[in-house]
Amino acid sequence: MKRFNILIHLAERTYAAHSDAFFSLLNILAADTRIKIDILAETTELLDEIQESIPENARNNNLFSVAKRSEEKSSVINTTEKAITYLKIMEKFDTLIWMGQLEEVNKLTRISAEKVIPFLSAEEESETGKLEVYPFILTDSMERKKILNHSSSLQEKVIYLPTWKVNVPARTPAFVNRRGIAEISAEMETTDSLPEVMEKIKLEAPTFDWRYKGNETDYYSLDTETDIGIVLEEDIHPFLDYAKKGKPVIVPEKELFIALLGEDYPLFIQHPNDLTTILPQLLANEEIYYVATKKCYTLAENFDYERNKQQLLETIHSLNNKQETILFAGHDFKFLYPFIETCARAGKKVLLDNWKGHKRHSRKKSFALLAEADIIFCEWGLGNAVFYQNHVKQGQKLYIRAHRQELQTDYLKKVNYRKVENVITISPQMLEEFHQVHRIPRNKLTLIPNMVDTKKFQLAKKDDARFHLGMIGIIPKLKRIDRAVEIFERLWQEDNRYKLHIKGRLPQDLPWLEERSEEMAYFQKVFEKIDQAPWKENIIFSPFGSDIPEWLTNIGVILSTSDLEAFHLAPMEGMASGATPIVFNWEGADLIYPEECIVTSVDEAVEKIKNLEMNERTKHQHIYERYDLQNITTELMELVFN
Repeated sequence: MKRFNILIHLAERTYAAHSDAFFSLLNILAADTRIKIDILAETTELLDEIQESIPENARNNNLFSVAKRSEEKSSVINTTEKAITYLKIMEKFDTLIWMGQLEEVNKLTRISAEKVIPFLSAEEESETGKLEVYPFILTDSMERKKILNHSSSLQEKVIYLPTWKVNVPARTPAFVNRRGIAEISAEMETTDSLPEVMEKIKLEAPTFDWRYKGNETDYYSLDTETDIGIVLEEDIHPFLDYAKKGKPVIVPEKELFIALLGEDYPLFIQHPNDLTTILPQLLANEEIYYVATKKCYTLAENFDYERNKQQLLETIHSLNNKQETILFAGHDFKFLYPFIETCARAGKKVLLDNWKGHKRHSRKKSFALLAEADIIFCEWGLGNAVFYQNHVKQGQKLYIRAHRQELQTDYLKKVNYRKVENVITISPQMLEEFHQVHRIPRNKLTLIPNMVDTKKFQLAKKDDARFHLGMIGIIPKLKRIDRAVEIFERLWQEDNRYKLHIKGRLPQDLPWLEERSEEMAYFQKVFEKIDQAPWKENIIFSPFGSDIPEWLTNIGVILSTSDLEAFHLAPMEGMASGATPIVFNWEGADLIYPEECIVTSVDEAVEKIKNLEMNERTKHQHIYERYDLQNITTELMELVFN
């Protein structure tokens, strides 16, 4: 695993004023299995206080103090500088998070600025130029972040450290004023004049009503919904309660709100009596309502805990240049080997968890591999996806690549997609079906099709390839070999130069197929027809193998006669070789293959093939190059490794 070692230096003064920020930072970092934390407290007393309050998930971290190090090392390590130098050697930390006076960083450490992330409080002054040398700056003050972001040199470098959990819904609410129901967040005894003010407004606006938050009084709307929030104190918490729900908030024109909302915010008031002016304007003007709501909601999004937590972790990990480990898990990697090889060539450490089937695997081996992985990539969304979703840790990323088979199983219905980074589908049709059938959230779905190594198929065709039909894979029966045989038979009856080449495993090669009596009966009937036909010598079977590029040099027409497919790689490989694809209209085929190659019946397929001339065959280069191995592996690399 690409583990990142962090030392947090905590000064007593900073802890006294910002203990919430320290414990928030500790909680976020300790939950990420890729991060190892050491804490250096300024004093032994501070160390003892931290140990009493440390959260459960951070109890395995090392805690030190300068005095404690001095006692253990016979007074040799008796300063902050010496303690940090000692821990740099012994604990080998990669980055120092400095939670103390910024001006002391250079005095007390010999750590270069690019290895330091300072914590900057709202009250601590610092010149912009002095902050530019650091890769990032942490602050628990959103006002401070907004001010610092005005500097072009610090944009995107200031990370907000959330000290309480604000959860903004993932789905943006409609910014609509239903009736104009206002809710006031204030102590009632401090707003004696408000009832008179609000009742006056109510007389002028018949649909308007109001209430105090959380208090049923004579002034209490029967409508339980809220359209407008009114906050009369300089307090961000009640403001965010309304803002995150997509409501405009009337607030006092105080320093906090001016810094966060800007001087041009339309809903500032100097005194509660100003409501008699601003509320009627808000009720009558949809544009003011929308502009104010959007501004409030955008600010609430900036406070969202999960968003800020993710940004903090991504920021930390962006400093980590150690080798990443990717674990591939599944029972069949035949469609994925080029990507696996690309990861290895890119310097990633590659691990393979080879499953014996949809749910059979060595749990001991899987757990051991999981402990090493930064990224888990499940090829096929079967039992492997369920297992790794159940056991993936904070800081690890889980990807699932699904084909069609998953639609016939319930495995993906058991997955909690909050733990999944992305589900990769291989065709537009499959993307829609996984959303509709398995209810996979659309924002978790990504379309990256199967890949074709187009260059290896570009070999010279043999002279008689024009009359040779090809079919790759005939199992299961939905591949419809009977259609391929019928197409060939009709063509042979007009010209006996036609042949049908079939490549892949036969029913007798797969013992498990014997348990499916209906399928075996189907194949038996087809093969009896072949054996009894006068053209049986013109059907040539080739075994399963990796020699498909050479096999395709003898093929002029590649068939896809299936009832169902997710993508069907064979016609794409055929196109890359210069063969013409004939594709039956299985659902989604028209989103992948050219319209002129799609047929709806055997009759139509026969007519298309008869009318083909070798010198008129379309190469469809612009289509198959879209699926070229290099293009698709690049898309996968960008998705998985950002």
